[in-house]
Amino acid sequence: MIQFLRGYGFGHPGKSGPKGFPLASSPPGNAFLDVSLQGVSAGSHQVKIKVNGVAVGTMAFEGQALKAERFPLVQSGLVEGNNTVTLVGEGLPRM
Repeated sequence: MIQFLRGYGFGHPGKSGPKGFPLASSPPGNAFLDVSLQGVSAGSHQVKIKVNGVAVGTMAFEGQALKAERFPLVQSGLVEGNNTVTLVGEGLPRM
């Protein structure tokens, strides 16, 4: 389980981009990514979650709700060393 995105913002200048997480080696057993997001504006939100450039799922939620989901990861998609998680707000204007 990977949990490291607390305080990660996106959709605003200077706060977006991939976030890295190091792995000394591939973890044994199943790998998961737990993601918790909270909206800061009204309306619908849809966020694509990518690990090492590969989409692993999408989260959808409303308004300022807190949303948490667990995404299974394919072991072969993780690398020894630095891996990246990218959050892509779908429907957001490009900045």
